[in-house]
Amino acid sequence: MINRILGVIIIASFLIPAVLFAQVETEKNDKRITNYYRQGQGNLKFHSTRTQLRGITNTEIRTDSIEFYNNWDKPMTLKLKDTPSHIKAKLSTDIIQPQKEGKIFITYDARIKNDYGQCFDYLKLMTNDSIMPEKRLVINPVIKENFSVLTPEERANAPKIVIEEKEFDFGEVKVGEKVEHDFYFRNEGKSDLIIRKTKAGCGCTATKPEKTVLKPGESSKITLIFNTARRSGKQNKSVTVTINDPEQPTVILRMKGTIIK
Repeated sequence: MINRILGVIIIASFLIPAVLFAQVETEKNDKRITNYYRQGQGNLKFHSTRTQLRGITNTEIRTDSIEFYNNWDKPMTLKLKDTPSHIKAKLSTDIIQPQKEGKIFITYDARIKNDYGQCFDYLKLMTNDSIMPEKRLVINPVIKENFSVLTPEERANAPKIVIEEKEFDFGEVKVGEKVEHDFYFRNEGKSDLIIRKTKAGCGCTATKPEKTVLKPGESSKITLIFNTARRSGKQNKSVTVTINDPEQPTVILRMKGTIIK
């Protein structure tokens, strides 16, 4: 009898630490999942619902991934829909089991996108999630022109933008007024200056480039129009201008002031 009791004690002395270890490991894993997958869309959690492909140029093909976790108590079916032609996306699985992790593998072809500056693309992920069947993921690169392919001669003969001012203070205006200002610039380079893109920081600001191509020595202007409707207090609005000047490929124009009632 004593030997049997001793045997039980010995076995228990091995089992208890093993159980405690398994419990600690489970808690650590649960904490990792909670901390890592912070962004949720319905029962599907994401480490991030956005990828920016930092530093991508217009001649690149870049790969990335979006990680997700099924926080539901049921298997979740997954299917990508309406993927843009310059993006290839593939799921690591078509059915993700409860409390399991997965990935969307993304290949982004900036050559096909054929755009510059800040860009937005969206991936639609269709699921059987009872809370939110359709998930939307954002691909938000800032595409830069690849000037590294220029020869020394091409760089020496590149366009050169010179802007008279980059910031305009409109003082005080009444709410509802439209503020308009012209930013003048010229091409002091030796080849055509091309305005690739103008991108306002918000929908309340519109841009109107007078020309998008300037010959060497030519001057032009970019008009900014700020709609103050439904706004008040101090304002600071910006527009990013993307150009083919290798020394200054982006210029930020600003309008600031105060809106009063």
